[in-house]
Amino acid sequence: MTITSIRRCHLPFVIFFFCPLFLLSCYETSDETPPFGIYSTSPADGATNVALNAAIVITFGTDVDPESVTAATFVVKDGTGAGVSGDVYADGVVADFRPKDNHSTNTTYTVTLDRDIQDIYGRTLGDYLGGDYTFSFTTGSQLPEDTP
Repeated sequence: MTITSIRRCHLPFVIFFFCPLFLLSCYETSDETPPFGIYSTSPADGATNVALNAAIVITFGTDVDPESVTAATFVVKDGTGAGVSGDVYADGVVADFRPKDNHSTNTTYTVTLDRDIQDIYGRTLGDYLGGDYTFSFTTGSQLPEDTP
């Protein structure tokens, strides 16, 4: 057997078995998906003198699944623990709660985002945070001056 015949015989073997291994070693497998979690809240946790007509806005780290953000998973309670009625919206990385009526004056509100809120990749807030996310803020005594 000559060297030329060995090359012809083993060349398909080399290409079939080693090229895929080379290509796999060049493929980057890092996860490019940003983590799901709470990026910011407005009002901020612990904020005081919040406007009586303020919407509550949550910004997530990735696009949120709008079907997972509902009145049952985005809960706002006043200082007595009573639920606040309002509308919940979610689009892209933002979810917000708009109260039906103005907030009460000088009242602490607690906002709870349920652990089952999901991003568009199916990851839950509970997976990222280990549970529900809760924050609070306190209103001031009047509406902003530019409010009609």
